[in-house]
Amino acid sequence: AVVVFLVASGFGAVYVWADCRRFGGTSWDVAMQLMKTAHVALTPGKDFGPAHANAHVRLSFATAMPQLQETVRRLARELDR
Repeated sequence: AVVVFLVASGFGAVYVWADCRRFGGTSWDVAMQLMKTAHVALTPGKDFGPAHANAHVRLSFATAMPQLQETVRRLARELDR
C-alpha cells in the first residue's frame, strides 16, 4: 500500500504527500521515472526540506477533473508494473 497524506492549503490548493519507498530509489528517481514513463510531473520530497525527503513525492490536484482522471490512469498503469 502507498501511504499518502492529503494537505489542503489555505489558498484552495490540495496536495498529496505520498510515500514512494516501495518503488526503489529516491524521491527524485521515482519522480523522474514517472515523468518519463507516465508523462506525469511529481515533485521530489527533497524540494520541501529534509524530513523524509527521499521517501516522499508531492502531487498537486490543481486542475480539472478530466486531467486528474487521466493522470491517475497513467500513474496506476506505471505503478502496477
